[in-house]
Amino acid sequence: MVWADGKISVNGKNVSQLFVQGKPFFGGDPVIAMRNLPKDAVDKVKVYDDKTNSDEFNVTKQVIMDVTLKKGIKGGAFGKAGGGLGTDHRREGNIALNYFSPKDQVSVMGATNNTNKQVFDVQSMLRQTVYKPGGNDNTGYQSNFTMEGLNQFKAGGISLSRDFTKTTNAKAEYFDYAAQNTTNRMFDDITSLTNNVLKQHTENKEGSSRRDQQLRGHYRNLTTKQEITIDPTLEQQNSNINSYSQYTTKNASDQLLNSSTNTFATQKDDQKLNLAAEYISKNEESLTQIFLLRYRLGSDQYTNQEQLKNIFDVSSNNSSSTVDRKKSEAKNMFNQTLYGELNLNSVSGYIGPFTSTLSNTLTRNQEKSDQTVNKFNTSDGQYDLLDSYLTNQSTYNYLLESPGLEITYAKRIVGIRNLKYFSMGIKSELQLVNQHNNSQKAFQQIDRNYVAPLPSLYFRFSHNKEGLFNKLYTIRYKTETTIPNMAQLAPLTDSAYQNYFRFGNPNLKQQYNHDLGLSYQNSLPNNGGIFKLNVNAGLTLNKFSDSSTYDNQGRRKSYTVNINGYRYINMSMSFEKSGKLFTNPFGIKLFPRVEFSKSPYYLDNGLKTSRNINANLLWLANYVQNDLLLYDIIGTVNYSKNTLTGSGTNNSFYSAGASTGASIQLSWPKHIVIVNTVSYDISANSYDKTIKNVIWNANLYCRLLKKEQLELKLTATDLLRQRSNIIRSINNNTLRTGTVNNLQQFFMVSLAYYPRQFGPSKKSKL
Repeated sequence: MVWADGKISVNGKNVSQLFVQGKPFFGGDPVIAMRNLPKDAVDKVKVYDDKTNSDEFNVTKQVIMDVTLKKGIKGGAFGKAGGGLGTDHRREGNIALNYFSPKDQVSVMGATNNTNKQVFDVQSMLRQTVYKPGGNDNTGYQSNFTMEGLNQFKAGGISLSRDFTKTTNAKAEYFDYAAQNTTNRMFDDITSLTNNVLKQHTENKEGSSRRDQQLRGHYRNLTTKQEITIDPTLEQQNSNINSYSQYTTKNASDQLLNSSTNTFATQKDDQKLNLAAEYISKNEESLTQIFLLRYRLGSDQYTNQEQLKNIFDVSSNNSSSTVDRKKSEAKNMFNQTLYGELNLNSVSGYIGPFTSTLSNTLTRNQEKSDQTVNKFNTSDGQYDLLDSYLTNQSTYNYLLESPGLEITYAKRIVGIRNLKYFSMGIKSELQLVNQHNNSQKAFQQIDRNYVAPLPSLYFRFSHNKEGLFNKLYTIRYKTETTIPNMAQLAPLTDSAYQNYFRFGNPNLKQQYNHDLGLSYQNSLPNNGGIFKLNVNAGLTLNKFSDSSTYDNQGRRKSYTVNINGYRYINMSMSFEKSGKLFTNPFGIKLFPRVEFSKSPYYLDNGLKTSRNINANLLWLANYVQNDLLLYDIIGTVNYSKNTLTGSGTNNSFYSAGASTGASIQLSWPKHIVIVNTVSYDISANSYDKTIKNVIWNANLYCRLLKKEQLELKLTATDLLRQRSNIIRSINNNTLRTGTVNNLQQFFMVSLAYYPRQFGPSKKSKL
């Protein structure tokens, strides 16, 4: 079954990869193979368990589909070339050419549009150019009406892979995309204070452009004795932002406190080099791991040119101040991580239910920063007045050492068509960190050491009764720690944005989190059902939290503090079922999640508590009625509530939203496919009116020529003209509501051609 989210399942098991002739077909994505290979080219299809995860506790096992082509078909070529023109100056085009042989796979592709369709890697673009789209494929690559602003997008890429031997393969990919965005936002922030309420109105216009080029490589050598993997990545990013904003701040009585205008322009250039390498030594007889070594290297060179002008007016005393400056910033970042594991059993020769593993992580990060800020000189009209406070050079070093020892116990009980497996493990880890910052500013000279024990343990029990169920119970406890960063300890307080001043706290301690998890999973092979339940609860000591004060003009001063009392508990569940309904394929998926948290913080020197509830539900359903009709239903419900308590405060905010969509695909008459998609959206909160939208999109596909290689497509979007992008969010004591511009209704005519050739025969039935 092909689900509405694009995944494929066989007898209740998800297909993780689809092989052709025993190897991954263009990345192993099942959709790419299923929607491109002609039926008369296939000899047979095998389905077997995915052995890449040999864990006894992997109860929701995945499978691999392996397609064997008919004799004489050793390779082929396929692709797509198409474009479309629409109303309101909408346009789009794409091209993809793919070739495969017993050893090689090559893809070349490109796309451009201004209809809010975006992909950011080779694999995603291949998915949108399949020959025989079905179900979700017809509706998956559609205009995104929830995307902010008006967007233009261009992308292109190439992928090369080769199997040198049965044990060695390599792959190289290059992907280049460019995006432009024009956004107009208008929103209101309502902030609940101890004895007051602040209302800030913001209007923002922003234009941005971004280009990202990525060159990725992959090398793998896999034998019974060892496994070597090398993954290098080179990335170049360039971006520009031009923004203009107007702000007004009022109190609860709608008395104007302050207003400001802000003009901002920035240009960023970023070059990144990353290298990941892994070596695994294995016991040739038992195939168990003896030794693992993992190395990661990253280099990042970053430059930023920024110009800012801010005019701030205070109403109470009719005062005004202006900031007009240019900033030049350069950063050089370098990081390395070396991780190793040693199976002590393989060294000692011990064979038994206990396994001991020694591990160690060594990380070294360095960041060199050079920042120059010049203010506008009214005397000569130049930016030549040095801001000696914000101008700075610094070098930040981070060194982490984390040795650990893990001891596990496992027992396996085998019966007739019955298997029970119990395992437990305990790990003792010690994290040692040195944080050192050298700066021209004396208050940023920091040299600190952190020590934290990180114990963890788990208990797992699985019960597998062949053909009936496969159950897994897990109890897990883990700890983790986070150290404060320089922005929290000792930042350079920038007074350009006079509504908000951020200060440092050099007395911050590391925060320490305890997390307890319970989970239950059950896979029903004959019933096609999978059920999962996860419950997590935790508390954080010395939690990083905010301490803010507001003056009579509505200006905020803030810094980070450590505070105890943060708690959370969340529950998530998933249910998947596939089978037959009235003898036709049917499937359903449910994903509910709810989280409760208690977050203390300081507001105007008083301790407050934010009690939060976040809940969401996602559901998907598929039903295939013969070869003519296919139904897809997808829906979401989101609810957030924030209750503030503390001295002088007892307020509550809520935000809720729901969306339900249905897609009906009719394949009739011959060579015609009609797809109608309707979604109903509703949004509500504490302070604003409820907003409802019904979005109706329609597509008609017509296949032409003898082999159906020419496609004519008619598209109609937002037929009821009800789309409006809404901004709604809650963050502690602040509720935000507003709107943003977005893509509007348009109609489009598209034409696409699918070149195809499989094997030497020219008479393949497609």
